Amino acid sequence: MDAPAGERALLYSRIFWPNFVEFEGMVFLEGTFEDEVDMRRLREAIERYSGDLGRIEESFNFHELDLFFGLQGTNEEDDERLAERLAAMWKARLRDLFPSRQFFVEVVRPNPSEGHELGVVFYEHRA
Repeated sequence: MDAPAGERALLYSRIFWPNFVEFEGMVFLEGTFEDEVDMRRLREAIERYSGDLGRIEESFNFHELDLFFGLQGTNEEDDERLAERLAAMWKARLRDLFPSRQFFVEVVRPNPSEGHELGVVFYEHRA
């Protein structure tokens, strides 16, 4: 049985205006690190990217739209419009939570040769 409309609206509001958390100088979508397996992945990424915080953030902060919304039955144009709106809202939310910092928030278009689905990625711009 489907969830009531109010529950679905609340769920979607958390996707469009999420909580972001700072961890070890980097910003992530809340819930990215929930257990020791996630923490091990972070330590491995810190080593793999030689401590490059932007690359580490980027590797953890790519989120496929299909995982949030289950895009079966929609068309590419509508999916991309949804991705653009999500990116704009995330950018505004990051600016709201971290006003002294600047973030790149970008739509990633599908690229089957690289294994990418349609999604949104964000990472901090560091000078």
